[in-house]
Amino acid sequence: MKNFKNRFLFNLNYYLLWIGYFLFARLFFLLFHFNKTQELGFVTSLKTFIYGIYLDFSFAAYLSIIPFLLIIFSVFVTSKKIRTIIKWYSYILLIFINLLLIIDAGLYQSWGIRLDTSLLPYLNTPELMIASTSTFQLISGFIFWFLSSYIFIKIFKRSINKNLNKITK
Repeated sequence: MKNFKNRFLFNLNYYLLWIGYFLFARLFFLLFHFNKTQELGFVTSLKTFIYGIYLDFSFAAYLSIIPFLLIIFSVFVTSKKIRTIIKWYSYILLIFINLLLIIDAGLYQSWGIRLDTSLLPYLNTPELMIASTSTFQLISGFIFWFLSSYIFIKIFKRSINKNLNKITK
């Protein structure tokens, strides 16, 4: 019964890690565009968190399904393999989603629209996208991408290790 509890707590913790990340991402976007956020007012800014949390719950569930299934199969497979797969899965997702966060904030500043399908025609010509950003934005974006990815990987790694160690005991 204790193993079941530990597996459940790992899944819940992993899911909540993603929710926390998405709350950070929303806060980052609002602070990055602080002038426009001030125009919204406090109540409207707060509502972005309230209404956005439903999307965060949904997307966190999509991202968590593979680790959830791996934890279920950890009864049959060695936990070292499960731990490695979950770690690398999480790291790759964090790096990629962090990149999208930076691109979204930068493009909104330049184009006035959020990251959506309007970006697709420009994927064939990335030099057009880069042309709308300054060198400072590219360098600071890369630095922030690297640092935030590093910090969130450390947070996920600590939490994953702590909770997976309880499962293997």
